[in-house]
Amino acid sequence: MLETTFAISIAYYPDVRWYEQLKELKRQNLKVILVCNSQVDRKSVEELCFRQIQNDSNVGLAHAVNQGVSFALEKGATQFFLFDQDSIPDKHFVATMLSCLQDLQRQKGKIACLGSLVVNETNESIWPYPLRLGGKLQFVNTIGEAPIPIDFAISSGTLIPAEVWKEVGPYREDFFIDGLDIEWGYRALHFGYQSFINFKSSLFHRLGENTKPLYPFSKTKVIVHTPIRRYYIYRNLVWMMGMGWIPKDFKIHYVRKLTRYLLWIFASPHQWSSIPKLLQGFWDAVFRSRKPIKNS
Repeated sequence: MLETTFAISIAYYPDVRWYEQLKELKRQNLKVILVCNSQVDRKSVEELCFRQIQNDSNVGLAHAVNQGVSFALEKGATQFFLFDQDSIPDKHFVATMLSCLQDLQRQKGKIACLGSLVVNETNESIWPYPLRLGGKLQFVNTIGEAPIPIDFAISSGTLIPAEVWKEVGPYREDFFIDGLDIEWGYRALHFGYQSFINFKSSLFHRLGENTKPLYPFSKTKVIVHTPIRRYYIYRNLVWMMGMGWIPKDFKIHYVRKLTRYLLWIFASPHQWSSIPKLLQGFWDAVFRSRKPIKNS
């Protein structure tokens, strides 16, 4: 199984953490396909990867992932991992995830993808995953034993069977960066494929630039995003409100969350530059602008 397993790692002005990721994936015997949306020192990573794909500009996370997956499929991949540049898998990540996927495919059948436990190093928390309890969508961060079904998995660290990708289709490139995994996970559910989370594998990930208290002396910390990143968050979430395969309870959850985002902006050091991007995101969502904004 490992012989036909690839990893697609996406880079955009990466730091030393990316090289740590590549070294760890190499140690775990994965064939890594690098897709670079900015210039990188090619010689410094050529021994750590199976193939490098260099884009002339930032074509977006979705397009870069689709490029890497297409190359992996050409080379005979039967499954593949996706990694952001700021994610580092645990020491037994690959073997544990592959074993879990095999067991699930044998026991459950149609598996969309397998996600891992995501440890957000920005605020040292477990990233909540979308679980249905009594048919109701909830986002929880408790740790279990056996893998359980979830609505979708965060893209970084995800293991996806090649045949599922071919049937469900690639990431939506008009999303550019945010919400790709959410939309794809629900699209896979629409096709009859279920996503799962494997608690025995951990991915150490950085979400956002850093964290900041919601207000002075508040124990609630919010993730700080750049104004451009916030643009895509707002725009793409509003887009998803009109998609028929996205369930109503998810839409209700995120309508509420969008209102909280308005408050979180004021905890951000970018608050005054974030507000115009928020408004532009709503405008472009309503009028279906599919173009990436400047400085993306």
